[in-house]
Amino acid sequence: MVVFLRNLLFDKQWLSSRSFPVPVICVGNLEMGGSGKTPMIDLLIEYFHKKKKIACISRGYGRKSTGFVLADGQSQPDDLGDEPFQIFSKWQDYIVFAVDEDRVRGIENLLRLHPDLDLILMDDGMQHRWVNPRITLQLSPFRKPFFNNFLFPAGTLREFPSECKRAQFLIFTKTQSPSEEKRESMQRELSARHLSAGKVFLSEVISEPARNREGELPPRDCRPVAVAGLASNLDFFEKVKSEYLVERCISKPDHYRYLPDFFEKEGLKGKTVICPEKDFHKIVCLAPQPELVYYIPIRTRIFPEDEFWAALEKSIEA
Repeated sequence: MVVFLRNLLFDKQWLSSRSFPVPVICVGNLEMGGSGKTPMIDLLIEYFHKKKKIACISRGYGRKSTGFVLADGQSQPDDLGDEPFQIFSKWQDYIVFAVDEDRVRGIENLLRLHPDLDLILMDDGMQHRWVNPRITLQLSPFRKPFFNNFLFPAGTLREFPSECKRAQFLIFTKTQSPSEEKRESMQRELSARHLSAGKVFLSEVISEPARNREGELPPRDCRPVAVAGLASNLDFFEKVKSEYLVERCISKPDHYRYLPDFFEKEGLKGKTVICPEKDFHKIVCLAPQPELVYYIPIRTRIFPEDEFWAALEKSIEA
């Protein structure tokens, strides 16, 4: 009832959303995580950073800081949160990055500090309705789409499936071998459930070879320990096992805070460790031998690619 009434108040404009003169792209989902928002933000930055001056605003989930924080060369995961730090550490030479639990305040501060911005990316903002974005990209896992899920605690939805109506682009992520047939199948499912959604696209995850912070690959004959703190660790463990003879897997909750005694407590001294990119910056700083800690970079590819970028650019300029 609370979720329904809150959305009703915004839909009827009894609670007001703030629009901004600079286009805001909201990347969000209806689930509680694991939909691929961070790789999507990474993809958007990769595509636009040579064309526009970009800022990215995130809530900064899991950080120790509060309020508005503008990232700089001294920022650490505790200042920004693990996933925001992952994006910032990769793109800090090309974008402006900030975190703020109040996204309206955060965007106001970004525009005050950088009035020449051309585009703002708002990470995980679909439930932050105080901002009225120009474009909303809703992500949902292909294998467990939002319309086959239930509101928490029966399932992992944060909002009702009908709220997909707020998205101009609906992207089903982590699709194995995306095709036009699979896209049409999703469109039929939406129609059968009378769900009004925007343009439908698919995306797949492309994994690159594991590397350490020096860019070196692990020895092929190593027996690594796989460590992960994701919304769902199973896919990551299966990926590592497909390429290496894994000694064991250490599974932690999403956004897990690794403590200074982690390597000693888990018996990892002298061991080769392979982790997701999201966990890498939190783990490598604790390692007695940082060169033995590797991560698997991932990137997202959209299907159909040309159609997606053309539609997105048209929406930005509208």
